[in-house]
Amino acid sequence: MVALRRAACPSGFSRKNAVFLNTEAQHQAHSVSIIEIENMYSAIHEFWTYTLFLGFQNPEFRQGARHPSPSSLRAGPTESTTMPRQSSTRYPAAYMRGGTSRAILFRGQDLPPDPAQWADIFRCALGSPDSYGRQLDGLGGGISSLSKVAVITPSRRTDADVDYHFFQVDPRTGAVLTRVNCGNISSAVGPFALSQGWIADQEQCLARIYNVNSGKIIHACFEQNPDVRNFIGIDGVHGMAPRIRLRFLDPAASLAGRLFPTGRRQEALVVNGLGTVQATLIDATLPTVIVDARSAGLRGDESPDELAGRMDYEALRIAAALKMRLADDPRELHGEFANVPDVVFVSPAQAGAIQARFYSSGNVHRAAPVTSSIALACACHIEGTVAQALIPGWQAREHQAWKILHPAGTMEVGVRADAMAGQVASADVDRTARLIMLGSVVIPTCL
Repeated sequence: MVALRRAACPSGFSRKNAVFLNTEAQHQAHSVSIIEIENMYSAIHEFWTYTLFLGFQNPEFRQGARHPSPSSLRAGPTESTTMPRQSSTRYPAAYMRGGTSRAILFRGQDLPPDPAQWADIFRCALGSPDSYGRQLDGLGGGISSLSKVAVITPSRRTDADVDYHFFQVDPRTGAVLTRVNCGNISSAVGPFALSQGWIADQEQCLARIYNVNSGKIIHACFEQNPDVRNFIGIDGVHGMAPRIRLRFLDPAASLAGRLFPTGRRQEALVVNGLGTVQATLIDATLPTVIVDARSAGLRGDESPDELAGRMDYEALRIAAALKMRLADDPRELHGEFANVPDVVFVSPAQAGAIQARFYSSGNVHRAAPVTSSIALACACHIEGTVAQALIPGWQAREHQAWKILHPAGTMEVGVRADAMAGQVASADVDRTARLIMLGSVVIPTCL
């Protein structure tokens, strides 16, 4: 049972909403009454309401505060000379977990009008470049899934409430990559947009999100006042949180022009140092190369530590990227296209499921990226792919929920598509998100 304790509340919030989870008693067995359980549900509900929604509603953040205190407020970034001999600019921001990733979220209005100036701000905020790969001088976590930025603005489109621009920052080099979306961070966008009053359908809490990177629409559906009994857990993240259902509409051709960029559902891919591997090249939310693990000399159930350094994953990624014609110049695959495609090694599992190991943004992933998981689920759904051939008892269906077994557990992706014609209407996945911090990111003005 998880014990609950109360703490002093920040300025501007009632004490009854300041609830923190004390995990010291988490593994102790207790005999509790129904009333005590209901009290616990109530307290956790208060915790969620405070941390995600009431925190965002803080007028200090919405007005562009210099810091979360009752002091004087200004809109947008502010100048500060509080640090000796070094002036700085503070940009209002939120720090959020989305799915199994983490990012700094900015409002477009708080950043310089010229997007060309954003990259240096994002690098400094996350602590890149960092030759040690730790991002100790910023908010990044030293791996690709913890080194992300999202910029959110109200949309002028009739089919979207907000525009969401995703930025991947390489922890070591500081390269800022913008070609593709992050599905996990997409789950943080809806609650953020709600907090700003940017969602048209606030009663149903449906956020219509236009992803600038892919040019695609995502629907995020969630509860404004969630009941703790409906909380879910996602593998790779400790604990439970309110469900956020993401629906990726028409996910094909996010970058490569069509669902199967070569026009074929399987390819014999020649890779330096690896030989010929059987692969499916697919673009559904993200260009992805799906390889039969056995043809690459793998079992398919290896841990991330076992896979680290096992082969030249970059050679496989680059061979697939060239085959998909993602770049005209191979040198671009080490520059602006350095994080595409994702590489997925697949092996058989039980009916309706497939086992997968992911290589994404230069790292063996410790769980599963949402975008390449959707690409894999679409490949499972469509006849003639490497993934479909590994599904026991496969049958063509209009809608199917596919279970993807990854190193941290399982992700379920629902696909609605014509399995024979290879036309994908949508893909659904459940995620959770959490607001970690509201405040300002301090950037030295010497940048």
